[in-house]
Amino acid sequence: QVRGLLELGVLPYADMPLLFHLYAWGARLLIGLGLEPDAAIVALTRAVMCVVPALIPVPVYGILRRLNRDEPLRGSQWSLVLVAGFLPLTVTHLPEVSQKNMLGLLLFALLMLCSQRLLEQLRPGLAAGTALVGRLIVLTHFGTAGAAVIWGAAIALAVAVVFGRSREALIAGGVAALAAGISVTLIYAL
Repeated sequence: QVRGLLELGVLPYADMPLLFHLYAWGARLLIGLGLEPDAAIVALTRAVMCVVPALIPVPVYGILRRLNRDEPLRGSQWSLVLVAGFLPLTVTHLPEVSQKNMLGLLLFALLMLCSQRLLEQLRPGLAAGTALVGRLIVLTHFGTAGAAVIWGAAIALAVAVVFGRSREALIAGGVAALAAGISVTLIYAL
């Protein structure tokens, strides 16, 4: 896929394109530094797949810190951060095979943190950033895109039922419906 982007400018096989475009941009940079194209592709994909799963605990830690109102994490909460870092590296996920899934999981954890902050204070810039993360998920992996749509519906339901704020529930529901529509459109277009 990356070679196709480098040589032809398009993906040879229809797929979610974000990770492949990131690989191609990085490979072009390494090629510019003197690496052979094949070596640049392999080096970049290996480096990204070492870093991406290791970053998943960062937004998980941020979520837990916000839930604790910035108090230190307790032992059981640290175990959640540890699991967030370890689980993607296990044989059940195989980061080398599930590269798009790993990036999707990182973006999904970031989406959860952004939506948590958005629930605390509705700000247009944060709403736009949260929507951008959602679009990046759609361009990365089908499974995490489906999880993001379900997450949006769950947020809308939580706002309506738990908080009893009908105005915010309508906004969240509208955003979730819009996100689902855009997601389906993007997937269909790609």
